[in-house]
Parts: sequence; structure tokens; C-alpha cells
Amino acid sequence: THQPVEVLPQLRAMPNLLVIRPATVEEVVGAFQVFAEMYTEAQFISQYIDPKPLVRRPVFVMTSRGELGLPYRGNTPITGQEGVWRGAYVVHDCCDDSSRPMPGSASPLLTYRRDPGTRTPHQQSSRPLPDIVLIGSGQDVALVMKTKEILLQWSQTFNDRLRASFTGFPASCANATPALIKVRIVSMPCWELFDEQDQDYQESVLCSNYREIIRIYVEKAATKNTGHDRYADLSVLMPSYGLSGKAADVEKKLEFTPEYVAAKV
Repeated sequence: THQPVEVLPQLRAMPNLLVIRPATVEEVVGAFQVFAEMYTEAQFISQYIDPKPLVRRPVFVMTSRGELGLPYRGNTPITGQEGVWRGAYVVHDCCDDSSRPMPGSASPLLTYRRDPGTRTPHQQSSRPLPDIVLIGSGQDVALVMKTKEILLQWSQTFNDRLRASFTGFPASCANATPALIKVRIVSMPCWELFDEQDQDYQESVLCSNYREIIRIYVEKAATKNTGHDRYADLSVLMPSYGLSGKAADVEKKLEFTPEYVAAKV
């Protein structure tokens, strides 16, 4: 249909159905691999889920009418193809781009361990903690990544103005300016697969044990009160169904541009 995102709550509420909303081509590949391996490999659930998942479950892949892709490269080792298996993963962390690990090398800010039977590495506590975690799926991942750019620009502008206000004061006062805001971007293509991960992995992605970290779920859909509170403290959602018109005009009308979302954050 013309506005397919409105059926997300219905699909997510169905037991034993995997609903995957990919954000990139890599995640689309991962979604089809999830479907294929339902029939080719034994399935293991790492923690108890009620109701107990079936060994072979139907998979619903929700693609987009618009363009998929990210506005800039991620800076974490995990790929979208691997991240789909985990249900959610960190696309872009709060460390600087200069610390992004190059192929075959390790980042000084990131250390990982691989447990037997897992597809992707767990993240250790040595990585810097974010101030804000922005969560999305599908096209909304690109939206929150652009939102992060704006938040960083605003944070830098605020610090520059604050630093300029200390002109003429002792140097110790100028050094008191706060650090730039730290924002983590999480892609969550499949709630069901993420719920089946062990608690350590879930915590490493969402940092849910830290009260000072704000988690915000952004979804361009009328999905209020349908489960976002399990993963986020706050959510930015549509108050009603979508509108007909050009994508840019509709997004502006519904306040789903990066500038509007950044202002709400």
C-alpha cells in the first residue's frame, strides 16, 4: 500500500513472526539470510522468551518505497548483514571518526570479545558511553544519523559561544566549557530477534542500565504505545496516519525532518 508503515504494530504483535525492517542493502541481505536459515540450520534461543518461538518462523521483510542507505559510513566493526541476526546493533557510535577501525586493525576506543556460538562480538565497557542513544529502523536510521549531525553542530556552536564569553577571564575558566554531546545511533531492524539476545548484548547496545543516558526511538509511523518503551525512554512518532504528497513536503508537514527531530531531542 501507499503507507505500509502503519501495519507495523499489527505485525509485531503476532507471535512467532519475525518482522524485519531493513535500513540498508546489507540489512536486506541479512534479512533473507535469516529467512533461509530457518530451513537450513538449527535455531537456538539464547534466553527464555514467552511464548516460546517456533523452530521455523515466518519472516516478514518490510522494505521501503523510497531510497535506502545511510548518509555517512558507520564507525563500528559490525556490518548490517550481521546486525540483523542480533535484531539491533550500533551503526555509528559516539567516538570520533578518526578512531574508526580500519580493515584489519583494532580501534583504540573499542575492544571486543567473541563468545562461542555467537555471530557478532560483544562490546566491552572500555568504549565511551553516549549521552543520547537514537534508535530507528528502515529509512528512519538515515533520519536519526542526519539528526546526530545537527545535534553535534549545535553542541559545537554552543561551546564556541560559551568559550567566547570567557574572553578576558583566566584560562582556567575557559577550560570549564562542557564536552561535545555524545550520540550513538542504533539500527533495530527486528524487535523479536533483539528480544532473544542475552542481556549483556542488549545492554551493550542500548546502555539501559545507565539512568543518565537518554534513549529515544524515532519512527515515522503512527505506532504510539505499541512497545517502544521497552527499548527507549522517549519516542518521536507520528500523531496520525500519513498524508499524500511529495515526500519532502509530507515530512516537513509531519515534522519528520532532521531539524525538527533534533529540536524535539
